Amino acid sequence: FWYHEARQLIRGNTAIARAWGLHMLALVPVIVWIWGVCAISPLVYAFAFAYAGTALILLRSYAEHRANERIGARTVIVETCPAMALLFLNNNLHAVHHARPGLPWYRLPKAYNEHRDAVLSNNGGYLIGGYRHLFTQHLFAAKEPVPYPLRRIAPALERGTNTPNR
Repeated sequence: FWYHEARQLIRGNTAIARAWGLHMLALVPVIVWIWGVCAISPLVYAFAFAYAGTALILLRSYAEHRANERIGARTVIVETCPAMALLFLNNNLHAVHHARPGLPWYRLPKAYNEHRDAVLSNNGGYLIGGYRHLFTQHLFAAKEPVPYPLRRIAPALERGTNTPNR
């Protein structure tokens, strides 16, 4: 990631430069708040909050979707403990959210429980038996292939001779 970003900046990619500039500007009030108001050390913030928070959201994101020809079969149900469900605002019931996007997050469990068989039928049975199961099954084994399997990448990109702009 960093290599790609640096190369794009060196090549004068203005979209990347603008994105990083806006990111740096947005960091100013966050840093002022963290250091000045909360008196949290930058290292503590980076590891205890930013890194840990990113790890949790990536765990959820990792589990939520998969490549599948059928759109309805791309989103997951993770049957997890109430604490993890609350942490992710019931997004572990992602297939229910996709089926009924207007439903408030706190009503997703009831909708899932009432229509579990239909939900699992509609999402192709894409069910994970909790985040612990996800961890034990995929800590050292890919959940899915890294390259997106349903779309062919241009041959130049496969060879690494061309980098797409964001």
